[in-house]
Amino acid sequence: GENNVAKKMAYVALSVVAVTLVVVDALLALGTLWQGLPCIGTFANLLTVGNMQAWVPLVAVVTLVCVLVAHFHGGRLFGALWVVSLVTLACGVYFAATELFSINDSGGDASLLASYEGEADRSDVTMDTERYEDTISDDSLLDVYRVDDGATDKPVVLYVHGGGWSGGSRKEGEAYLEQFAEAGYVAVSAEYDLSSSEFHGAATVEQQLTYAVAWIQDNVAAYGGSTDRFYVIGDSAGGNLGLDLAYKICDGTYREAGGTTLPKVDAVSVLYPVTDMAACYTNDYPLFTDAAHQMVGDYMGTTPDEDPELYASLSPINYVGSDSPATCIMVGDHDTAVSPTQSYTLQERLAEAGVDNKLVKVAYANHLFDMGGTNIGAQGYMGITLSWFSAHQ
Repeated sequence: GENNVAKKMAYVALSVVAVTLVVVDALLALGTLWQGLPCIGTFANLLTVGNMQAWVPLVAVVTLVCVLVAHFHGGRLFGALWVVSLVTLACGVYFAATELFSINDSGGDASLLASYEGEADRSDVTMDTERYEDTISDDSLLDVYRVDDGATDKPVVLYVHGGGWSGGSRKEGEAYLEQFAEAGYVAVSAEYDLSSSEFHGAATVEQQLTYAVAWIQDNVAAYGGSTDRFYVIGDSAGGNLGLDLAYKICDGTYREAGGTTLPKVDAVSVLYPVTDMAACYTNDYPLFTDAAHQMVGDYMGTTPDEDPELYASLSPINYVGSDSPATCIMVGDHDTAVSPTQSYTLQERLAEAGVDNKLVKVAYANHLFDMGGTNIGAQGYMGITLSWFSAHQ
């Protein structure tokens, strides 16, 4: 009677949920393996590799449920579902293993288990906000992170945030900056003016950031730091700005700001950077083409066909020289937002110029693969960067 109807309804509902989850997970796994899969191959690995600590357990639970239902209830549906889900789970384990290997083989010291630990208590880190210039913008603020332990002459690291030149803020790198502070650095995160259809930052943003470097040179000693060891980090558009800033300081393009001579940059470590502005603009991956045109177009105020010289002048690949700082680049080898080929080209030019460099290719990873706070990518970037900077003092 009623119990049988309720059981049938429950089974139907469970079947719909199970089919949906198994199909979605299988498509995500397929899209991660095969980047050419229409649409899904453009973003699948954002959800899988970038969230391994959540996605693999989810697939494991779905697989277990399908196995139990197939065992106790029978029927071909759940028998087929658990087989498909088990194959998907095997793919997930493979993705996690290859991601870990590609990172740890480069000194990342990451683990899946550490992804579940959550953010550590960093109450010993203090942060102060300062205005670093007032000639270009009213929003030229920076945050200084450090541990008040009485030490002096600490190395200094400057973080430049990403966001397609039109979004993001200096607060985005807080977790990294606090870790740098605990590792004995004075860590600085600088705001810069964001671009839009009305304001094109290409004309002023790099110059604005030179004032942040000048402020550091003039003021960081009061926070226990010294630019005798000075480093730059950044991600995506921030990687573009950080590389361009560091290379141009070291080759003399940017010598001073506000009357202050800028300190040389000893080393750079960037995540999935834009190294070639024209190549970024012409992104042909589905879902990202229009966004690339808008973000790059808003920043530049023109297209690469209309002003190729401007695009070349803001592309770090064109400023590599023997004086360039040691450069570490970490990219997802399946990045569809910023093609990793840009970083491969930069690495080749660094090698040709005799500049010490390191290229870390994170297997199957897309853009923003480190955005999980304590996920595998974030752990790897922090470990690799600390080792890179320690080796270039």
